[in-house]
Amino acid sequence: MNNVEPQSDDSSTQNIPPKRNINRRKVVVFGVVSLTAFCFSFTLFYLIWAFQPRDVEGAEAFFTVSKGERVASISERLNVSGFIRDPRIFRLILTWNGKAGSIKAGEFILSPAMSSLQIIDILSAEAPQEPDVNVTIPEGFTVSQIDKKLTEAKIIQEGSLINGNGIIVAYEFIPECDRHRQGQSGKEICDIFYSSLEGYLFPDTYRFKPNSSIEVVVDKMLSNFNNKLSASLRSDIVTQNKSVKDIVILASMLEREVRSDIDKAIVAGIIWKRLAQSYPLQIDATVLYALELAGRPKAKGEGPTLDDLKIDSAYNTYKYKGLPPGPISNPGLASILAAVDAEGSPYFFYLSASDGTTVFSKTLTEHNRNKAIYLR
Repeated sequence: MNNVEPQSDDSSTQNIPPKRNINRRKVVVFGVVSLTAFCFSFTLFYLIWAFQPRDVEGAEAFFTVSKGERVASISERLNVSGFIRDPRIFRLILTWNGKAGSIKAGEFILSPAMSSLQIIDILSAEAPQEPDVNVTIPEGFTVSQIDKKLTEAKIIQEGSLINGNGIIVAYEFIPECDRHRQGQSGKEICDIFYSSLEGYLFPDTYRFKPNSSIEVVVDKMLSNFNNKLSASLRSDIVTQNKSVKDIVILASMLEREVRSDIDKAIVAGIIWKRLAQSYPLQIDATVLYALELAGRPKAKGEGPTLDDLKIDSAYNTYKYKGLPPGPISNPGLASILAAVDAEGSPYFFYLSASDGTTVFSKTLTEHNRNKAIYLR
């Protein structure tokens, strides 16, 4: 009997790697997968970040693309100017959407609040957008003059302000909006002829797009008036038992009659004093306005004649006592403040000399003497 034990067959176990080799491979594979996932996630998040607006509160600004300028140059300048986050990603986006060769030369209005895709859409539009137009409406302009100014600036069509009508926010200071209704936005609105807004189209510098709708223009100017008429100012008007309409009417006369802001407060005091005593205001600017409405405007700097003073109009303060039925211009804030904060004085008469200064008088005799001296 053979006592030698049979040898075991190791051929099946020799091909099995040690456990530590298997674990090492698992670690390597896990590391590679994790690194790949991290890189993918980082790239994805970076792309999303780069696509977003650089500054959601950023202001609009002009950006000019020169004729023949390369995409790389445009991208770098957009980044330096603060419009985009990453010029390389911007170029990639242009390539991906096939618009790298579609950017136009011209002047554009961009904002850091725009995404890269929005900026690309603007730069590659069929025609560059027309830049906004800045226009200054001087204090004391009438609705007719504002219409002409906006027309010359190519913001509105001629006559759309003086002849147009539409729906506006029913601000409580607009007398013609006493009959109003609720709009879809929840705001009170009213239908109105824009010419009746004389006095409430606040003079200021505005920025509009060329060929803007008259509704947009009127809304911006009325909103500006509403903001300028602060809560404290409204409170002072109520305390004096006056209306915003009366204040604006008086301020509109001050705007057309007096140059100096200091003199405006004194003249306002004279006008309120005359109204309290039922004395005719006898203000030339109201007669000139009546002549304009009648189609008989005077040349700039020309005053009314004795025949002009006879015109039968409610705006003729020589013929009719009290305030005229409405404002005769669109006054600025200084005139409105003067009408509210009128200054008391011993004067009852005034006149505007040819050099723009205001000459005050206590009596009619003194006033007539001053007219002979300063209005020759």
